[in-house]
Amino acid sequence: MILLIIASLISGRVFDSEGEPIPGANVFIQGTELGAATDQDGWFEIKDVSPGVYTVVVSFIGYRRKVITDVVVTGKRPAVLEVYLEEEALNLGGATIVDDYFVRETDNPAGSFVLSYEEIRRTTGASEDISRITHLFPGVTAPSDDRNDLVVRGGSPLENGFYVDGMRIPNPNHFSSPGSGGGPIGFLQSYFVKELDVLTGGFPAKFGDALSSVIDVKWRNGTSGARIYTFDLSMAGAGMILDGTIGDAGYMFSGRRSYLFLLEKMGVFDLEGVPEYWDIQGKLTLPFSNGRIDLVGIDSDSWINITGFGSGEGAFDIWTRSYQYAGGVSSRWGIGNGVLSLYLYRTRNNYHIDTEKRDTLVYFNRSYEVRNTMHAEWENSFDKFKLTVGFEPSILNFRHRVYVRNEVDIDSDTTTWSGSLFLQSNMKKGRWALNTGIRFDYLDITEKSSISPRCSFSWEMTPVTYLNLSAGLYSQHPQPVWLTSNIGGEKLEDIKCIQFVGGIEHLIKEDLKLKIEAYTKHYRNYPVDTIDSTRILANEGASYEGFINFHPLSSQGKGSAHGMDLVIQKKFTHGNHFILSYSYIKTGFIPLDGKTYPSVYEVPHTLDFEAGLTPIKNFEIGIRFGFACGRKYFPIDSLASATQGYTVRDYSRMETYPPYHRLDIRIERREFKKHYSVVWYFEVDNLYGRKNIRDYYWDDTDKTIKTAYQWGFMPIGGCKIEF
Repeated sequence: MILLIIASLISGRVFDSEGEPIPGANVFIQGTELGAATDQDGWFEIKDVSPGVYTVVVSFIGYRRKVITDVVVTGKRPAVLEVYLEEEALNLGGATIVDDYFVRETDNPAGSFVLSYEEIRRTTGASEDISRITHLFPGVTAPSDDRNDLVVRGGSPLENGFYVDGMRIPNPNHFSSPGSGGGPIGFLQSYFVKELDVLTGGFPAKFGDALSSVIDVKWRNGTSGARIYTFDLSMAGAGMILDGTIGDAGYMFSGRRSYLFLLEKMGVFDLEGVPEYWDIQGKLTLPFSNGRIDLVGIDSDSWINITGFGSGEGAFDIWTRSYQYAGGVSSRWGIGNGVLSLYLYRTRNNYHIDTEKRDTLVYFNRSYEVRNTMHAEWENSFDKFKLTVGFEPSILNFRHRVYVRNEVDIDSDTTTWSGSLFLQSNMKKGRWALNTGIRFDYLDITEKSSISPRCSFSWEMTPVTYLNLSAGLYSQHPQPVWLTSNIGGEKLEDIKCIQFVGGIEHLIKEDLKLKIEAYTKHYRNYPVDTIDSTRILANEGASYEGFINFHPLSSQGKGSAHGMDLVIQKKFTHGNHFILSYSYIKTGFIPLDGKTYPSVYEVPHTLDFEAGLTPIKNFEIGIRFGFACGRKYFPIDSLASATQGYTVRDYSRMETYPPYHRLDIRIERREFKKHYSVVWYFEVDNLYGRKNIRDYYWDDTDKTIKTAYQWGFMPIGGCKIEF
């Protein structure tokens, strides 16, 4: 009787691959007698659904049956689905039915992975951090536990593009720094995620200014017909989430404060240098007859003050702060067989770093980078063919104020603009799909332009096996701090990367997929140091201090990366799920001295395994194991470090760290009550306390090289209360 009182619903809409609604499709909840059929506009509604986690099946004659796992219904929150069905390519004569559990990126079949919010939320060892989630996938690694930089197939963390609802975000992390691609904690709210797309094997022409990958985060709209309040406590922070609709308008809003700061204020502990941060973000959706308008905003601030870092005369006082925001408006209109999309947005990153030694300023960085962007695209669908054209102008303002002892004193303020045009087509006929595209990019400060053609091909060899191929030329503008803070920076060329990817995707079972890919990447025009002939900027991008090499630069560097990725992924069915990935890679970069060096981001062999088991209803046990061998590093030059009083690297040679490995476990419990629901978890990272080496550094007090370690044994707890 109680379940009947608090019963909710599952609703949504069903489309074909062209985006046209499908009337008469069958929708039912697996393992129950509950179901519905779509109306003439493709809408459906399943009522009287008790709170729980379900699998929903959608079918229609002539289309491949779609299975959606991890559909969560609570007493307050109905589930709203948007389902796309693919036509059956083969005439199976009713003998074989292949369920479609996995989302395939039709415009980028090679090197693409898709996750839902529920898959993100329950992943062991990731703390719901979107960047850390991607480390599970083959070809994606991280330099260390305390940073979530993305190293994709041997490329620098600066080679990735990060998008949120169509907005390009320069760095989605707290404690970011100029010329750096990551940070310790992501600020994006995972609760908002409708779909996370990780594109590592080449990407469509509408995505530019990136060489290795695109992370495309699609936010959902506010939950229809509901008003939901969620209290969230986790390693990412403590905060509130508002979700629902007012009339036809959907809204989501989140505000968080750093968890460690709150514990300190409560007197739980007293630490020197507690990281403090907050972030707020939200989305407002205003629908109209043939489209919608979205307002999106993200704002974050993070800071830390460390007194006496180190010991004795070598101790430093460090103050660092980063402030970021991104905000804009987007609109979509349906016109005939096409859709017109327009995005107007602004992003700003502020950086402030001060380092003192015995009350003497030795380093500061007070910089900001601002981008004002318009992105417009027109997508038109024909029979089995889709054409997309667009353009993207931006106005850019960079201010870099940097001081390093008495050696460097830079104050640059630059305003410039960039522009892009792109054209891409998607064609599907029978068992094959062909995607082609071309992109033009121009940056005014360098007066350089790039043309980037690319294509991908997918062939359905059997109903359960696909052949995927991808090839393309990708280009990226030099980093702002390279352009404005170095002699000759404004003359740098766009970095180019030619990439080829080929692989097989096979359904071992309907809910179990194997994917194997081989790739080769060839770089040119990579900036190099013209004074230190062994230094190439392909090794930059994962530093808390940001970019601090201010020698003259030249675009004469070259490089390559070759490797193979394998992944086996099982969707959540029969009370369990898992993902197993393995990667092999070999890199070589050539600076001015003409010698070939491996990238500092080369990890020859990596292995990741993450799994979850539900032994009883609403209770899950998760496990994650990661292994990596042979991470490279530049050793310390002891003589130069003793002379300078700080860490100085020898870039003429490389050494290898010991192997890295770590085991994490997680226990999770769901509870559904009449007026609220709770998800709580307890997790232990690095269960057996492995002392993985993060780095070696120079201690100027002891005049010795010392070791900095990554995360040790770390217990973490958290909960979500929804009411």
